[in-house]
Amino acid sequence: MEYSFSLPPHTCANIIFNEILLSYLNLYGGLLARGSGDGRAIMTTEEQFDDKANRPDRLTALRLGRIVVFGAAGVALIALAGLIGYVPGMQVMGRIRLDYVPMAPSTACCFFILAAVLFRQARRPRQGSSLMVMLVLLVTIFCLLDLIGELVGADLNYEERLFSGIGTLRGIPIGLMSPATSTTFIVAGLGSLLLLFRSLRLRNTLQRLGDWGASLGLLTMLIGATVLLAYLYGTPFMYRGTTIPMAATTAIAFLLLGSALVATAGSESFPLCLVTGDSTSALLLRVFLPLTVIIAFLHTTLSRFASAYPAINEAFLLAILVVAAGTITVSVVAFTSHSLGKRLDKLTSELRLSEEQHQSILLTAMDGFWLVNMQGQLLEVNDTYCRMSGYSTQELLNLSIFDLEANESHNEIAAQIQKIVEWGNHRFESRHRRKDGTCFDVEISAQYHQEKGRLVAFLRDITDRKRAEVDKAKLEDQLQQSQKMESVGRLAGGVAHDFNNMLSVIRGYAELTLDAMDPIDPLYANLQQIHTAAERSSNLTRQLLAFARKQAISPKSTRFKRDRRRDA
Repeated sequence: MEYSFSLPPHTCANIIFNEILLSYLNLYGGLLARGSGDGRAIMTTEEQFDDKANRPDRLTALRLGRIVVFGAAGVALIALAGLIGYVPGMQVMGRIRLDYVPMAPSTACCFFILAAVLFRQARRPRQGSSLMVMLVLLVTIFCLLDLIGELVGADLNYEERLFSGIGTLRGIPIGLMSPATSTTFIVAGLGSLLLLFRSLRLRNTLQRLGDWGASLGLLTMLIGATVLLAYLYGTPFMYRGTTIPMAATTAIAFLLLGSALVATAGSESFPLCLVTGDSTSALLLRVFLPLTVIIAFLHTTLSRFASAYPAINEAFLLAILVVAAGTITVSVVAFTSHSLGKRLDKLTSELRLSEEQHQSILLTAMDGFWLVNMQGQLLEVNDTYCRMSGYSTQELLNLSIFDLEANESHNEIAAQIQKIVEWGNHRFESRHRRKDGTCFDVEISAQYHQEKGRLVAFLRDITDRKRAEVDKAKLEDQLQQSQKMESVGRLAGGVAHDFNNMLSVIRGYAELTLDAMDPIDPLYANLQQIHTAAERSSNLTRQLLAFARKQAISPKSTRFKRDRRRDA
């Protein structure tokens, strides 16, 4: 069955480019608002929710979710139109023009499956599903069998047996999937599988899966866009042979499907990470990518218009194109330069204010400050360390760590620097030499900044603390000595008390014996010596008890006689 009905070329061009522009705006419409106009609102949202680092803000994630829903809905509608196109009298629904091949029924079914999977991903982005994986695998394997069957000349997926009798167009079978379509489905299916595996929380390769899935989605978009441009320029691919070409509606559906895959990956994945965020490169891409598409759209539209109406002067149309492109480019560049200029001025002002605050903090800090290169040369110091060391700022900038260190050798200082580099930060004590030759103790807290290859150090004079520690050690020694003496006194008091008890017995028996003995007895003198020695020992015992603070005070009354002669 042959078809010869056709629409005007400019009408076809308008239809196709409307689809291209719609899909492009679906992808970038939610991202263009991240420019200067909506930047403040988005930053406010990020501050409000305090999202984790390297995660998209919720507003961007919501917009990307809408793109996925709109893209999946568009794919499903195009697939439905492709099936309706096989109803008699509704052929234009499945092919745009009747001299174009329609979308194959198997292609429409594959689009329905992938659209359902993407829609489910948009509703539940963090939940994987084995059923979704099986459906995508079904589409991928079906298209892979179709491609292999085309290469070996066999009907491996039984498509020809089901749809071979629909008809032909210029000798091309209608209702069968194109090899280009099956190849693109394999690419899109692999991208969908990667994104589904990422949803299943394979943590070790989470970011990599998102990047590869989005890249395959971008490749799907590019294939669809290339086929659409060929249709637009009136030279669609593979219409002169017997190989089945990709339908125009299929190319539009692939463009929408690819945009939905890219949006599903999220703004942290390639390539959306290039156009999202607040960096200057992202801002420029958000401006110049639409500009490129608009200029290409104008050029193509005018070229098709010129071919449709030969009476119009082509040079005149070219001049219109140049003026329009120049005007649009100048306007966009002026707007971008103005926005970037304001942004750079603001950043410069904030940077200057930050530097002033940095200098103010360093100048008023209670601790000394060093900025040192890897060779140990001082690059920046503050006034506090100048007062510590007695040097001026300029004198210190002409010195190195090796000139100020009092105890450690050159090799020991180099080893200390290497330790800071390996650990990232380090805290230790050292001893520095003042300008007058005296030394003082410092506590150093150093940190290594890998980006600039610099060491940042804060130094605190701990001379008073060291002196206080020495005084404390002396007091502790004195306390320990007094405690020892107290222990000795307690021991001596206990011994003296017991010894005094024994001496009392000796003295008592000696006195009783002396009272009972005749003084002329030869032993009387010996007992007197024993009694005298016991008295002396008692006096010694009383001294020990007094030392040990154990002797009771026994006050005695004393009479004082007045010297009358002296008073007179």
